[in-house]
Amino acid sequence: TGATGTGKELIISAIEKYSNKKVYKNSTPRWVGKSESARIEILGQERDINKPLDKSHVPGIFEKAGNGIIYLSEMGDIDLDIQTLLLDILSDRKLTRELGTFEVKLNFSKVICASSKNLRIEIKKGNFREELYRRISKTTIKLSPLNQRKQDIPLLVAYFINKLNIIKNVNIEYIMSDVLKILC
Repeated sequence: TGATGTGKELIISAIEKYSNKKVYKNSTPRWVGKSESARIEILGQERDINKPLDKSHVPGIFEKAGNGIIYLSEMGDIDLDIQTLLLDILSDRKLTRELGTFEVKLNFSKVICASSKNLRIEIKKGNFREELYRRISKTTIKLSPLNQRKQDIPLLVAYFINKLNIIKNVNIEYIMSDVLKILC
């Protein structure tokens, strides 16, 4: 957990880089507050019987992951009905696609969840299911905002300078110490 911009995505990138598993991420804009889009993203969808030429199905994030890692962001913003769906999938390790009739067994290795909200507070407000919280909170990492981790700023500056050098094909070697003092 941590406020927006604390580096949750960087941790996921590091996990993917240093593990032998691919990380499959939900697409947050379709996920938050839109139950039907979220259901399709999670479950996938069988071919639409109203479109006879469409023979394919759309796999959901759990199916795509195979034995990889699933990263679900903004857990504090999802609807209660989607939380129930996730709880069922995590408990049973199987699902039925939207418009589908048969179960798909799942083989994902891990599920990592993130939220910018305090889920314990969301439980007390009635916005988050306690059973799902117990299922996903086996290990919790709380990320402090950057203004509480000023010692990280020089490392981040070096990272972004290196990235800029690669993307823009330039050769910035350092940032002036006066500028760095202002940032810190």
